[in-house]
Amino acid sequence: GKSPGDGPPRVALGAKLAAAGEARVLHAFAGGPAARAGVAGGDVIVAIDGLRATADNVGALLARRAPGDRVAVHAFRRDELMSFDVALDAAPADTCWLALAADASPEAIARRKAWLGA
Repeated sequence: GKSPGDGPPRVALGAKLAAAGEARVLHAFAGGPAARAGVAGGDVIVAIDGLRATADNVGALLARRAPGDRVAVHAFRRDELMSFDVALDAAPADTCWLALAADASPEAIARRKAWLGA
């Protein structure tokens, strides 16, 4: 079955997060949802709607959300726990999403394995 994280992202937090580990905000884009709510670069997001947030699961935590939905974001700014009410935007049209086709032909699968080396 399809899980909510299988397709392209529907919403954007409007922030660039660290690639792994804690969900550290590297940059909150001007005018984006996070910046509008007061989230700033250097903040470490620890929870979204009460669920633990990491760099690896933020996308999954937002996967069931729709543009305009509001989420409660808790983050540490240095040693202070901050709370933000973030109204999510639609994912920008420049967002690219790659996925492997489940119904690929044997020829396509062979080309993929040759290209990826796996």
